[in-house]
Amino acid sequence: MEKSAENIAAFMGVLYNGNFSCPIDTEMPIDRVQLIVDTLGPLMIFAEAATKDKLKKLCYDKDIVMSVTC
Repeated sequence: MEKSAENIAAFMGVLYNGNFSCPIDTEMPIDRVQLIVDTLGPLMIFAEAATKDKLKKLCYDKDIVMSVTC
């Protein structure tokens, strides 16, 4: 997610629930993102709708939650 209040809220929500968060730059090559996902084994990914097409290229079978801006 890009830097925004929504990103901070998601980050704080994850920490408040006792989990960890790993911000990933949206400009990173998909191979690098895949390596991070494979290493961390996240149960869920929070993302912006703008990165939807990029995330479809990941080998990831768990929940991907897309943010909605009002």
